[in-house]
Amino acid sequence: MTAPATLSWGLIPSAGRVWSCRPAPPHPETTSLPLRIESRRGRSAMKKSVKLLIFVVAIAALAAAIFFSRQRSTRDEVTVEVETVEARDLSSVVEASGQIEPAVSVDISSDVIGRIIALGAEEGDRVTKGQFLVQVDPTLFQQRVNQLDAALDASRSNLQEVEASLADARANRIIRQADYERDKALYDHDLVAASRYEASQAAMHQAQAQVDLTKARMASSGNRIRQAEASRNEALDQLEKCRIVSPMDGVVIRKNAEVGEVAVSGTINNQGSLLMTIADVTVMQTEIDVDETDVIHLELGQEVEVSLDAFPSRKFKGEVTRIGNSAIQVASAPGQRQSADYKVEVTLRDTDPKIRPGLSATARITTATREQAIAVPIQAMVLRDPSENDSDEDDDVTAGAGVALAASTTSEAEETGEDESADEGEDEDKEVEGVFVMRDSKAVFVPVTTGIAGEKYFEVLDGLQEGDEVIVGNFAALRKLKHDDPVKVDKKKDEEDD
Repeated sequence: MTAPATLSWGLIPSAGRVWSCRPAPPHPETTSLPLRIESRRGRSAMKKSVKLLIFVVAIAALAAAIFFSRQRSTRDEVTVEVETVEARDLSSVVEASGQIEPAVSVDISSDVIGRIIALGAEEGDRVTKGQFLVQVDPTLFQQRVNQLDAALDASRSNLQEVEASLADARANRIIRQADYERDKALYDHDLVAASRYEASQAAMHQAQAQVDLTKARMASSGNRIRQAEASRNEALDQLEKCRIVSPMDGVVIRKNAEVGEVAVSGTINNQGSLLMTIADVTVMQTEIDVDETDVIHLELGQEVEVSLDAFPSRKFKGEVTRIGNSAIQVASAPGQRQSADYKVEVTLRDTDPKIRPGLSATARITTATREQAIAVPIQAMVLRDPSENDSDEDDDVTAGAGVALAASTTSEAEETGEDESADEGEDEDKEVEGVFVMRDSKAVFVPVTTGIAGEKYFEVLDGLQEGDEVIVGNFAALRKLKHDDPVKVDKKKDEEDD
């Protein structure tokens, strides 16, 4: 860009004055001055525009906050149900279901394979220890015993023959020994020929060899006899097992066998035939599955109240007699954490002859008790963000001030050229347990500290006192209720409760 032309006035010596206009040479220091003045004026105007815009945004935010505050102050009241906080006796109870089973039971099965030819008891019969229960056909086992008896007798006869042969061999060895010693003495004095001496010596060695051979035969016969005796004893044991007797006093609670069926003995890979079950029904128990969150509160010897569906009007006393150490994984929905249960055994202290195995039972184990504790209904407990406890007016003012503060911070950043960003890594406030208390027709959220949990009430350790009116429903209203919301009591519900 060229500098603008400037006018220069001068006098020309002539008959009169004549004005002349000619361009003056540009001054080096003033060539860029108009550009500087124009740039400064542009930046100043931009700053004024930004500040004006920020001011307008802040005013609009304040106006919106005031508007919404007035809207909230005039919103409809929420109809709720309330309950007065009172001191109550509380009990923390772990409840689980199971089935009644005898504390001691024995499954009766056969140790041999054979057809059942007789039964000595039916289901429900009382039996005593040693009483006959089942007879398996012993024919094949008796035949086996008879065969082994015959083989054993033959082995014993053979042993007797070998023993007689050994006696003869020993007698012959004595004779040959005497002949050898006599001929040796004569031979030493040159009274007999060398051939006779050598013959006597050979006869003595042959007699000794015969003794050794007979001893070996006798040892072999002895081994055969011992093997035959072992086989016979095993066969006798199998024969005796064909007759099954009761191992204890009790009642036949289950019978799975009938005459004519084949009893199968159990193996490593086969359980075998279960013929019947004998149980001592004087001591009954139930095995329940307790959740991992509850089992930590259980102890051996804790009292238990047992209810049976078959006896709806009676309660039976019991105690915890065993708490499992191995968790049982419980199947859960896909994507959810798998929960764990523990086996807990409860033994009944008082029983009834009418109680039968397999009855459905519900065990209630009291883990803790409180007398006259401040309590609040379970349905009144909610989870809320503690930051919501600020009043609506404070929230509005804070919101407006926050916008103005953010605007001023942005303006300063623009002027200084610095870019400041909010820290997005801060953790949000965690939700806390609490209740809504009705105060001056408003719902006030009050955080509480709870103790044990009863069936319908939580123990409150801190946050409430007797006489407070807590909001307990309805569920839809309680779920959406916020701190400082206007509320009114459902009169119809109160009249129905009365």
